[in-house]
Amino acid sequence: MPHVNKLNWFSVFKYLVYAALIANVALFFKDDWEAAAHVFQDSLPFARIIEGFAASIDTAAWVILLLLFELETCQLSDEVLARPIGLVIRGLRVLCYGVIVYAFTGYLSKALGFGLYVPAGVADAGTLVQATRLAWVDVVNSGTWLLILALLELDVRPGVKGLFASWFATARRLAKYLLYAVIAGTAMYWGLFGTFLDFWDAFLWIAAFVFIERNVWKPDEPRST
Repeated sequence: MPHVNKLNWFSVFKYLVYAALIANVALFFKDDWEAAAHVFQDSLPFARIIEGFAASIDTAAWVILLLLFELETCQLSDEVLARPIGLVIRGLRVLCYGVIVYAFTGYLSKALGFGLYVPAGVADAGTLVQATRLAWVDVVNSGTWLLILALLELDVRPGVKGLFASWFATARRLAKYLLYAVIAGTAMYWGLFGTFLDFWDAFLWIAAFVFIERNVWKPDEPRST
């Protein structure tokens, strides 16, 4: 019985983290809306929506992707995933990957041409330099998460893992440790020089993917049917 209580408390904490990430989507949208209203004072062309709302679009896609991973690695059994619903989940994941890569291009475009996003005279040179650095931190963070996703996809595909030598699993795990260290570094940078929302969001995402990694590496635990 104590074991059951422990798992229940773990699940409560896990879903509180997921709920906080969902709430962050609204907070990022509010920030993006205010920033876009300032930067694109005349109008925001449809082709540049990803530049104005990169954080909102990116976060929403990541939340959906996180919930899909939770379903596949913890909530649904292998028998259920073998049915059409498994194909639906994987199809939705592919769409989320496309949106996340698209958002990455938005971060990259913003960082490469950051001078275009800050009207002259609005910020002094020091503030502009720091804002530019934060834009590049967004690029590093987004790109690093994409690499983590690629490795996680190998973890949740038993058939794919079997194609590689045993040493590759160790190398893959070490690579993920390094990538998570980079993510932790970007979180600390945001905590020191960015906004609390960025720091808080980064912390929640690290916690959320610790839960997903736990699901992947504890396949012996019972899952829903």
